[in-house]
Amino acid sequence: MFSKKSKITKIKEVKDALIIEPSKFEDHRGSIRTIFDLILINDLNLKSFNHVKLTYSNNNVFRGFHGDTKSWKLIKCVQGNIDQYIFDFRIESETYGNLFKIKMFHNEESMILIPPGCLNGFHTLSDSSIYLYNLSYEGEYIDSADQITLSWDDPRINLKLKDPKVQEKDRKSNN
Repeated sequence: MFSKKSKITKIKEVKDALIIEPSKFEDHRGSIRTIFDLILINDLNLKSFNHVKLTYSNNNVFRGFHGDTKSWKLIKCVQGNIDQYIFDFRIESETYGNLFKIKMFHNEESMILIPPGCLNGFHTLSDSSIYLYNLSYEGEYIDSADQITLSWDDPRINLKLKDPKVQEKDRKSNN
């Protein structure tokens, strides 16, 4: 798997979603962390990651809820602190309608693997954040116009935030 020292935990609230805590090495100089390992990708039967994005967000920004039916996302908070959310939007899933939330900090190793059909969202808690996500999919990339979008305050999600900063597209659900 990822490394003998890595820990992989299933997220019970969302079928097929995982928390991956990769190995790290620390000494008086700092630390080294693994953020990509082809053995893990192969073990999880994913296609290779063919798209990598970074977002830079200010305090109280909410990005999401977005998703599609073919992309796996491996995400990590690189700078700052966030609340990470996954909403299972797969009607056939035994965890359909479940919301998972976890705090992520830049100084922790945790990464989250989000399966296709689940919607991804995060809320910046610090002055700013940098969020890395790797996408694995077959065929053409499903750009934002064709993604599933649910507003952060959609009643199906029942998320309570105090006036987050969102883009216009994220103010309304398209499904």
